Amino acid sequence: MEDKIIIPITKMGMGFGTGQEPGESEAIKVKAGGGVGVIPIAIVVVFKGIPGEDGVKVIPLSGHISGNQPLAEMASAAQSILERFAASQERKEKDRKEKRSSRETAVLVE
Repeated sequence: MEDKIIIPITKMGMGFGTGQEPGESEAIKVKAGGGVGVIPIAIVVVFKGIPGEDGVKVIPLSGHISGNQPLAEMASAAQSILERFAASQERKEKDRKEKRSSRETAVLVE
């Protein structure tokens, strides 16, 4: 995950409305409402250290691509990211244990 930036692209719509009942009563009846919709469109993956167009990949989530190809690409990318993250965590844990064991070396003085 450290070598990539993932940017979600979404389509968003909002709507609001207000209204008031006609009349001259003491209690004014006013109503209001609103709604929001968010639709995922694509994901942009920017690879750090790779310049130019090769360092950017756009994965569409809908559109003219047949089947579940975008989802399969996302799953593959997610698996790769998780594997790298796990390997990174294992290296960090190994380094911590080595540092701990080097500090815990006992010196016996008689």
